[in-house]
Amino acid sequence: MAQVPNAVGGYPKLATHMGMFPELAVFKQFGDISARNLLYLQAELIMLHKELLEAENFDDKIKGLFYSKNFSELLRSHELKDDRKQWDLILRLREKLKEYGKSLATTIFHGRSLT
Repeated sequence: MAQVPNAVGGYPKLATHMGMFPELAVFKQFGDISARNLLYLQAELIMLHKELLEAENFDDKIKGLFYSKNFSELLRSHELKDDRKQWDLILRLREKLKEYGKSLATTIFHGRSLT
């Protein structure tokens, strides 16, 4: 049997044991917190998506801007103070989707598929 190095009691000693005998390592998975986080991220994505749909509709019907049909105009809109809302929302959605994807992948990777 392997000797456990002289480690201070508590976390250091427990970590030493887990390092020497990985099959004994047990970690809490925080499934409820992971699920809650995914639900909050979904809610944020839904809100951002709704905002984007409203901005697209407003720009198309009220302002007469055709960002939905002309990507280069949409891309250039970030240079204008008054017309950058759609592009800003797209960038926010992109970041939130990345965060959601990472959280979802981590949850699934750890065997806690919640779908």
